[in-house]
Amino acid sequence: MPLELPAELSSGIPPEVMSDPNISRYNDLPSLMKGHIELNKYAGRSVALPAEDAKPEDLTKWKSEHLGKFSKVLDLPPTTANDYEFKVEGIDDETIKSDKIMGLYRDTAHKLGLSKSQAAGLYESFARDIMPALMPQGGPQIEFIDKPEDVQTVIQETFKAETPLRMEEFHRGVEILNSLRPGFKDFLHEGTSPLGKKWMANGDHPMMVWLVTEFGRMNGQDFGGGVEHNKQAVMDAQSEIARLMADETWIKRLKANDKEAKAHMSELWAATTGGR
Repeated sequence: MPLELPAELSSGIPPEVMSDPNISRYNDLPSLMKGHIELNKYAGRSVALPAEDAKPEDLTKWKSEHLGKFSKVLDLPPTTANDYEFKVEGIDDETIKSDKIMGLYRDTAHKLGLSKSQAAGLYESFARDIMPALMPQGGPQIEFIDKPEDVQTVIQETFKAETPLRMEEFHRGVEILNSLRPGFKDFLHEGTSPLGKKWMANGDHPMMVWLVTEFGRMNGQDFGGGVEHNKQAVMDAQSEIARLMADETWIKRLKANDKEAKAHMSELWAATTGGR
C-alpha cells in the first residue's frame, strides 16, 4: 500500500515526490527512515566511475585514488613493478629480485597491467612449457675442460718437460701485457676457445700459453723473471708506455710520425728488454 504520512508531514511534500517509486515502495515512516539510513551507508562505500569522456589525466587520478579499494575483491596489478613476486626452485628470493632479466619482465608486466597472479602464472608457464621447447633438442653438448687437474694434464701433454718454465714465463708475460693493455686478463678469464671437440678458457689454453711465451722470446722480453725484468728501469719503462698509450695527444703525435715521439717510444721499448 502507498506510504501514508501524518498530515503535518505530508502537507508540504509535492505529489510527484510522494508518488516516486523510491518513496512509494515504503509502507510506513519507520521503513522509509531505515531505508534512508541504509542508503547513506551504501553511498559511503560506493565509488563513482569516471565519465565516459574523461581525459587521460582524470583516469590516472581516478585509478590512484580508487583502484586500491578493489584489491580485496579483484585481481589487480600491484602499485609498483617491484611488488611482483616470483619463486624459482633452487634460487633464493634476493637473487631473483636483483636479476636484470627478471627486472625487465617485472617492468613489462606492470606496463601491461598484469596482476601478481597473472605475472607469476605467465612466468611459470614460460619456464615450464615454452622455454624448454625453444632450447635445441638432441644437439651436441658442449664439454669444457675446466677442472684444475684436467687443465694441468693438457698443459703437461703439450709442453712436457718444458712445462714449469713455460708456465712461469706465461704468468709473468700476462702481468706485463696487462699493464700495457688493461683488460688482457679479463679476455683470458672470460673468453673461451676450442681444443679439439672440447672448449677451454683462454687463460688455460695451451695455444695461449705458447703465444704469450713465444711473443716474449721473439721480442727479447724477459718473461722468465730474469735480472732485466726485475730492474726498476724496466718496470718504469713499462709503466710509461702504458701511460703514453692512453694519452690521446701522444697517440696523435705517433700517427703523425712525430720523430721525437717515435724516438722516445723506441727508447722505452728498448728499456723493457734491458736494452736488447
